[in-house]
Amino acid sequence: MIHRECIDRGTGKVLYHTLTEDGNIEFYNVQWPDGTIEENIPAGSLEITSEQGHHHPKKKKKSKKHGS
Repeated sequence: MIHRECIDRGTGKVLYHTLTEDGNIEFYNVQWPDGTIEENIPAGSLEITSEQGHHHPKKKKKSKKHGS
């Protein structure tokens, strides 16, 4: 679980984040202490206050089967 903070809103709980092919996060959806959910917040506008890592499986490349 990751918590992010916005000076105007306090500390919120991350519900979702985008993930680029190179593993960077661009946007977050956050639930704030008052219960409201804000979507598509740019990652650069939030500050990490606590973090618990998790992993995303690597995408499998589609292989082409060669027939005889």
